[in-house]
Amino acid sequence: MTTARMGTILFIVSLLWLLIHLPPSVSFGDSAELAAAAGTLGIAHPPGYPLYVLGGRLFSSLLPLGNPAYRMNLFSAMAAAFSLLLLARSGAGRASSSSAGPFLLASLVLLQAPAFLKSSLSSEVFALNLACLGGVWWSLCGGRFRLCFLLWGLGLGNQHTLLLLAPAIFFGAGIFRADSKRRALESLFFLALGLSLYVYLPLRSLQAPLLDWEDPESWERFWGVVSRSRYGTLALAQGGAETPWTLARAWESVLAFFTLWASQLGIVGAGLAVLGAFQMWRRNPSNFWLWLAAFLCAGPLFFVLAKVRSGLSTHEMMERFLLAPLWLSAVGIGNLSWDFPGRSLPRTARRLAGVGLVLFLGGSAIGAAREHSGRQSFWLWDYGRNVLRTLPAGSTLFADRADETEFVLAYLQKAEARRLDVVFVDCNAGVTRSLYGKEYYRIWGPPRLRIRERLEGLWARRFPRPVYYATVDPQMVAVPRRRQGILWECLPLRGKAIQTDWSQLYIFRRTASGGPASRGPASRGPASGGRREMSLRANADSLLGSALLEQGRRGAAYRHFSWLALEAPSYAWWPWVGAQFFERGFFPEAERAYLQALRREPRSIDAHYNLGVLYWRQGRWEEVVKAFEKVLALDPSHEGAGRFLPQARSMRVR
Repeated sequence: MTTARMGTILFIVSLLWLLIHLPPSVSFGDSAELAAAAGTLGIAHPPGYPLYVLGGRLFSSLLPLGNPAYRMNLFSAMAAAFSLLLLARSGAGRASSSSAGPFLLASLVLLQAPAFLKSSLSSEVFALNLACLGGVWWSLCGGRFRLCFLLWGLGLGNQHTLLLLAPAIFFGAGIFRADSKRRALESLFFLALGLSLYVYLPLRSLQAPLLDWEDPESWERFWGVVSRSRYGTLALAQGGAETPWTLARAWESVLAFFTLWASQLGIVGAGLAVLGAFQMWRRNPSNFWLWLAAFLCAGPLFFVLAKVRSGLSTHEMMERFLLAPLWLSAVGIGNLSWDFPGRSLPRTARRLAGVGLVLFLGGSAIGAAREHSGRQSFWLWDYGRNVLRTLPAGSTLFADRADETEFVLAYLQKAEARRLDVVFVDCNAGVTRSLYGKEYYRIWGPPRLRIRERLEGLWARRFPRPVYYATVDPQMVAVPRRRQGILWECLPLRGKAIQTDWSQLYIFRRTASGGPASRGPASRGPASGGRREMSLRANADSLLGSALLEQGRRGAAYRHFSWLALEAPSYAWWPWVGAQFFERGFFPEAERAYLQALRREPRSIDAHYNLGVLYWRQGRWEEVVKAFEKVLALDPSHEGAGRFLPQARSMRVR
């Protein structure tokens, strides 16, 4: 079978495979914001992503299937599958063989990589970036230099990381040769033609779209969006650019890259990539050095420029930026051959080895799809709709929680046209226009909070309808509020507090083991996503549990508090839960919570001491003595236990 035919088969089969696991709506990350931007022809967060927005809008218009987010998820799946077709079509570095087998292995290696699978299933820019990379590489290897530079320029209108391919593209196209001035001029012309896509940003901003990030109407704000000045240009998040470069930091970044790269490919995949690269070097050294330049610039160099450090949070953030080096690793695998220096494997051995690798990698791909499937991913969509259910008609909602909250609300209101009566304000002035002035985009820290406090306090006092907040820290700005479900209502209050059984009003859907999603009053299993998902879900449960507890619904409150241990198992929630019940005099539930804390951490001094205080209030002196003695065994200098233990012993004697 030829590589061209194999590419077509890979495209069809991989697309069908991804369709099976496609999320029904928005997912965590920037998915909701980008789906809303494409659905309304808006401007997304810097650098604006004009190619993704325009391409996604065209795709959604041609295939009006499901909700806007589902269409954009399908757009990502299509782009990822197309990148596999281009992988097989490129055939980079193959001197003579046209065998399609290595490209089947390369595609299976990608399909079992979590980063590739996650990016292929959500409405984000990374799968499209991979398709652009595939187009650039296919054009470069085939000598289609005008097309290569045009696709490169268009790709830079989707994600700037493709800029790191510059050394490989320039040398591969030969534009530095003395006799190639015309080619150089033509190449730069087609590159500029592709980059002209950014003209969309100011032109669209002048029309006041529903999503208009940083209003790039003026040259200054336009350049601020394109250059990502909000983040520091080379930094991945705000504040990263302040970290100085050092040789030790650069080496740490390189090690972090190869650690993550190997964890994505697995031992077998990484070994195949190294072996394929070695055989590329033997057969076609010029293609090997071109490939190596692209791989090192897209991978280790990018990590060094971004000042990446090792750690769990780094792994979650950088996983999506591994796609380019992973795809280039698959190019290396595509150069595999069973011919080794001075020896060639028999045909039977080749077939057995090939079948064994296909079965192993295919099983890994199936396992990865089961683990990362988004088919039952409803939580964020449900969360956004639960926020809207909380709001009375005509109210205002200020949101300063985190990206996902603002993004899903913008998507629901602007792309799905839900609750248009609500005045929604993004306190970071990202997905909504700034209420705080044009200079607000460049102000951070305490000055920004002072602006917010003045304007939001004035709004809360003068707006005739209720004003609400979605916030993690209600003390961030000094605007008096009371808890209402998973939100906060501003003071002065417009009417009496809503006496709603929030556990019956809210619906969360989630599966714990891949079975059918349970639907009903706040029913779900443990979180399976990253730290941001667990943090948002845990915060929603803590707010909802506290609201139910204030209404005296002890059983429902305990259920939500108990889910905190599932949402964020690394955090010691149980002592805090026990304190919530203890402060309100609900001693049985407080005792259960403290005992749960001790099951998780038997040496928790706070849990033992609080349990002793609880027993003290109940007059259970034998248990008080045991609890305080355990505290002193763990910490002989504990002031409270040392002070009250003699008194507890005397009360036990009585």
